[in-house]
Amino acid sequence: MALLLTLSACRVEIGKLPLPTPSPSPSPTPVVDTNLTLNITSPQMTAPLSAAESNAKLFETATAEAAEEAESFHTSAQRLAHSPAPTAQEISNAAQALSAVQQSYRLAEAAVFYVDPDSPDELLSQPDPFGASSQGTGADALTEMATLFQELTSAAKNKSDKTALKNALSKLQDIATRSQEVREGMTSLALAWQDSDTSFRKRYFLANPDLAMARMFQGLLALSGDVIPHRWLTPTAPSPDEISGRVGALQTIFRGANDARGLRDLVATKAPVQAAATEAAMVQMEALSQALKTSPNNVEVQRQLRFALREVTRQLTLSAQTLGIQIINEEK
Repeated sequence: MALLLTLSACRVEIGKLPLPTPSPSPSPTPVVDTNLTLNITSPQMTAPLSAAESNAKLFETATAEAAEEAESFHTSAQRLAHSPAPTAQEISNAAQALSAVQQSYRLAEAAVFYVDPDSPDELLSQPDPFGASSQGTGADALTEMATLFQELTSAAKNKSDKTALKNALSKLQDIATRSQEVREGMTSLALAWQDSDTSFRKRYFLANPDLAMARMFQGLLALSGDVIPHRWLTPTAPSPDEISGRVGALQTIFRGANDARGLRDLVATKAPVQAAATEAAMVQMEALSQALKTSPNNVEVQRQLRFALREVTRQLTLSAQTLGIQIINEEK
């Protein structure tokens, strides 16, 4: 089976036309032969199905944890908003819950790029709660609220600055309102990856194991070629935690979670040298993302990380080709 992934200077999406977000990165668009009948019980299909199921389980766990933490965050935010004098510990508890939501979401964000943008049913079944596939750059709602909590924590510790504390506390009602949006968004994402007959996981992702491989590759390409370098690796204000979290997701999806079969195993059966080259590129990317956490304003580290992300994108493209996924570069 050969899936056709059209690469253009757009954000990665499945469908006839990717969303028009400028990017120098490849953007796959698979077109599947509708006359092809897949036998998912055949030996050729066992490996892709195993990798797809492993990926689905990874997202199920991550989104369920995110939804649970979002509920805790919402409860804490509501309590803060209605407290006459919130303590530093209460603020810290809410901030920790929000941080847990962020960590789980970063691992699951690639799933947002698994949909066909021309399919209303898929878009409804697999939501994009924080606009990861939208145009533009900048922080999402989770990051914006994390920044507000940093201000709150700092103001609470410095009680002598009454004005700063008053200004920070005045934002609690807004945080409480937005916490409801976070809870709803994480719940909808978790529903998409539940093991149920009506979920995106069952209806679309696992329905076609070979197409699932294409969806996985396009999710990785979206992260390495667009989301990380253009949304989070900005020259003036890079976001090391956001970058390292998504770098970790890239590696986990490619390798497979908890020793389960992943894309790397599938590529290795066809082209072991290519699998090793892709893995090496990811190791370099991960090392540089950790260096950025230590020195976020280091221009040279930023430059090398951008280069490493381009190399990961190139190697992923080559890896996809070894599995019969044809890549066509249509630079604008």
